[in-house]
Amino acid sequence: MDVFIDEEYRGKAIGKKLIESITTAEEYRNLFGILGTRDAHGLYEGYEFVKDNGKFMGRTPDFLRN
Repeated sequence: MDVFIDEEYRGKAIGKKLIESITTAEEYRNLFGILGTRDAHGLYEGYEFVKDNGKFMGRTPDFLRN
């Protein structure tokens, strides 16, 4: 799923912090990441997610990227 930040809290980098926490967590670093988003591709591309057929994105595990 896409990250959703309530309008009242947007613009405070909460979404970025959440994605950064997930993608750098030791217990998740070697998992494939797959998500769906309609409009946040730019956010996720900054965390090594790649577009896959429109609204879906994927992230390769660290051990395959290094």
